[in-house]
Amino acid sequence: MSITTDWLLEWLGGEVTGDRDLPNMDIEATKRIRCAWPSLSPADIEAIDKALTERFENATGPSRARWGFVRGSFDQVRKAQQSP
Repeated sequence: MSITTDWLLEWLGGEVTGDRDLPNMDIEATKRIRCAWPSLSPADIEAIDKALTERFENATGPSRARWGFVRGSFDQVRKAQQSP
């Protein structure tokens, strides 16, 4: 994983454990992912995808919902970047 990947996953984890409300967390996560996207290699994107999936699947309670929002933000940015 690249430094950008490590940083992004660390930042997203902080958002999940933080106290920001879900709509604002979703907005901030999307901004950070979109900002980092140009620096990510295909291998980085796959590593982030795998890490987010694992974190969502292993989470329980409110953190599971928060990881779901982060996962959705990542998928939304990826889809937008793949569109012509």
